[in-house]
Amino acid sequence: MRFSLKELLLLAGVVAVAAASLPAASRMVASCWVTATLIVSVAALVRGVVLTGDRRVFGLGFFLFAAAYAVVLTTGQSGESTRHLISNRELRPDTGLLLTTRAVEPLRNALQSRQWYDANNNLLESTDDPALRASSNLVPHTVDLMMVAQCLWTLLLGYLGGKYAVWVYSRHGGQQAA
Repeated sequence: MRFSLKELLLLAGVVAVAAASLPAASRMVASCWVTATLIVSVAALVRGVVLTGDRRVFGLGFFLFAAAYAVVLTTGQSGESTRHLISNRELRPDTGLLLTTRAVEPLRNALQSRQWYDANNNLLESTDDPALRASSNLVPHTVDLMMVAQCLWTLLLGYLGGKYAVWVYSRHGGQQAA
């Protein structure tokens, strides 16, 4: 397996954006990552259909691995409903069954903090006086953080799947099986 400078710079850029977006996870950030994941996956599929050789194999491998993970991820419905939505247990690290979901637990514990609000819904700077605390929130919200993390897992597994497909293709001399 070879890595080009272009590929290395692209990976470094994705890692940098991912590292910046995880602590700042919100609905908007999660929506951006879901959109980016869909665009990259569809682009990989188009690449797999249009191009030839290693590039075709990488595109198809990326798409198949990313799509397979997305299917497994979306089948994690717990059956519980909240606000007319069926919840997905893979969006909660404490109830998720996938190893990728469990792997996010230490990251979630490190990134999340509790913000306290008074009765007028104003953010409290100091939480020393429990009598002032009316409500609290975890920041970033667990579902938003997990959406970003699951998109990153999808992209990583797709990338590794593409690299694996190219490796298998090159082991067979780049010939199509009969």
